[in-house]
Amino acid sequence: MSTDDIRPIENPPGPADGTTQNRIVGWWKERSGLEKILICAGIVIAIAAAWHFLSQREDSNREAAVASEVKASMQQSFDTDQRFAQYHLVVSKVDVMHKSGNEYEGLAVVHSSKNVDHNVAVHVTAEGDRIMWQSDPGALAWAAFEQFNLPASTTATAPQ
Repeated sequence: MSTDDIRPIENPPGPADGTTQNRIVGWWKERSGLEKILICAGIVIAIAAAWHFLSQREDSNREAAVASEVKASMQQSFDTDQRFAQYHLVVSKVDVMHKSGNEYEGLAVVHSSKNVDHNVAVHVTAEGDRIMWQSDPGALAWAAFEQFNLPASTTATAPQ
């Protein structure tokens, strides 16, 4: 076989001649109205599902970041605030869940100097990289009670 026998193809099939586009258009035109509606609905559902799962992952990442910041801030407050430093409190874990907008609700596990873990509800507002947390009034009263060996409940109980 010599190079004289090899000739370039003048018009190769594919996107350059529009045959691929014509096949897609032809296929679409062959579909009934109901088939077209079902195909479009399937595409919309697939896009919505993808958006839903991707946005949940983003929320989960944000919740983890907020929880980490709250934990660090709580520990700093307990270490430096004269009202709490004497009790040697250690924040061992913080979990938060997105409530709405820039508000989160959470639960902090605070370890006391008497080796008891206490659950403390925290309310968080997060705006960009600024985070503010607060606990309910009296939520840390157990720290003072433990110093006097008074029994302190580790979880809230419903009145009977």
